[in-house]
Amino acid sequence: MAPVLFLAGCSYLIEEETEAEPSPTSEPEIEIEATPTPEEEPTATPAPDPSPTPEPTPEPTEVPEEELETVSLYIDSTLDVAGQTLVRESVDRLESLGSELGIEIELTSDGPSANVALFPRNMGPTGRTPLIGEPLIAVVRPDHLVDRVWQEQMTNLFNGTISNWSDLGGQDRDVHPVLSQSLAMPFTDTDAVRHPHDDLVAFAADNPGMIALIPRSAASIHVQSLIVDEIDPIRDELDTDNWPLWDSIEVLVDHPDEEIHDQLLDILMDGREARAHESRSMISVTGDVMLGRTPHRIMVEQNDWTAPFPLVADELQKGDLTIGNLECAITDSFEPPADPTTFSFMTFTQAVEGLELAGFHALSGANNHALDFGVVGMRDTTEALEAAGIQHFGTGDNLEQARQPCLLEHNGVTFGFLGYDAISMQYAGATEESGGVAPLVREYVMEDIERTREVADVVIPYFHWGIEYTLTPTEFDRRTAHMAVEAGADLVLGGHPHWVQGMEIYQNRAIFYSTSNFVFDQEWSFETKQGFVLHLIFDGTTLIGYRVVPVLIEDFHRPRIVEDDVRDTILGRFWESSQIIANTPYPQ
Repeated sequence: MAPVLFLAGCSYLIEEETEAEPSPTSEPEIEIEATPTPEEEPTATPAPDPSPTPEPTPEPTEVPEEELETVSLYIDSTLDVAGQTLVRESVDRLESLGSELGIEIELTSDGPSANVALFPRNMGPTGRTPLIGEPLIAVVRPDHLVDRVWQEQMTNLFNGTISNWSDLGGQDRDVHPVLSQSLAMPFTDTDAVRHPHDDLVAFAADNPGMIALIPRSAASIHVQSLIVDEIDPIRDELDTDNWPLWDSIEVLVDHPDEEIHDQLLDILMDGREARAHESRSMISVTGDVMLGRTPHRIMVEQNDWTAPFPLVADELQKGDLTIGNLECAITDSFEPPADPTTFSFMTFTQAVEGLELAGFHALSGANNHALDFGVVGMRDTTEALEAAGIQHFGTGDNLEQARQPCLLEHNGVTFGFLGYDAISMQYAGATEESGGVAPLVREYVMEDIERTREVADVVIPYFHWGIEYTLTPTEFDRRTAHMAVEAGADLVLGGHPHWVQGMEIYQNRAIFYSTSNFVFDQEWSFETKQGFVLHLIFDGTTLIGYRVVPVLIEDFHRPRIVEDDVRDTILGRFWESSQIIANTPYPQ
């Protein structure tokens, strides 16, 4: 057997030299002595040189293995090499990149003498360097009333100082702190339990007071991420200066060779910088925007065409794209009806100034007031919007136009919006020869979703459906929404009931049944004055979260963001509706 030498991780086969043995089948060689012929003088044959002594075959020389520099690694007993992502990645990097540099990693239990030591955050000795991994987010159940905390409150939730959410103005729920199994513990004083972050939804069902730390990459529509110190972790750019929660451990490097010392630090620290959310997009959605009747009269009296929007403009402008349902005609071709109770809604084209202030990028016209002033009023509306740079969808001069998607792009992602009306489609629906709204015909919806998928990354149908002044969607609404998801819709929006309705998740897609009123003059009930701004947060093409921001309409025309009890009441109705939907079996 030839010896095998291992050099720097590579094996080399050394063949031994041996003397050739005669083949057993070869003929023996016969020496014939030459005899001189008679004509030739005999020639003296020179004496042969003495045969040289054969040299012995040299033994193969052992090639010494390349010297590897042994580096001792200590891992604190509270860290989990197999389960915690950052620890496992660090060990893997030291082993793989270290071998390329001639470094061999050897585990040790002697922390003080180790060349490299890994510790939990805030527990290592002086001189430690933080190893920063992924930012962490604190998540709670979606129906949680507490949606933001300060950093000190976060710490107190995990160390037991705050034991019930009512202490922060939330529901009467005992706090149950949880930490994802893959993370290093960022708190040193906590009774948090370890739990797989992909099973938190089931855990939260049995523990409504759960608060869990998970990697930001695990954010989803099944949980609500808390805003900390007014920073929204799934929306805002994060770095170690503005965000306190990171999957992080601490490292101490102590090697006498300065070059190796620096190499070890480079291996561990490379690529640890926090990165901006280059692929994040937020779509902000409002309920019904009706600028006719009383809102129109107020704008005229105040000579202020932006009057409905100053208290909500900042909130709407947070969106990268802002969408709403325009429930009136915008036209100078008609005079507004004198009847203060009219159901024919219109305003003048100057009212576009308010839509611009609010930051709308596109508006759906697919509703039962799109043709209050006929096709002329509808065309005037679309022209006024286009002149202001606001796109529109759900109406058109014929059926093909009404079914066309509105395409909006942000951060390299194209969002396609489709609008359909189920309320007035029998008399206001567009046909091949006449203008009107896109009728909510399921075959049209399925065809349009499939067609829009070819030109858009995210497809969002916006339906005008349901029964006015009701808390839950109809069977038709739910069937239509589920059908849209099955056809390929990424998200479903709805409106018309003039009340807040809830949401459900179907095939991992969110359905929001009614965002209610946003600008309206239905002051005759508390429910019709309620609405919300819906912020939809996407990571690329995936909806990873949403925020429901309640509003209350005042003085017949002006919504404002509400806090405290009014906010909790509106959110309570939203989640009450959602619970009813969840508990109502889907009709088979």
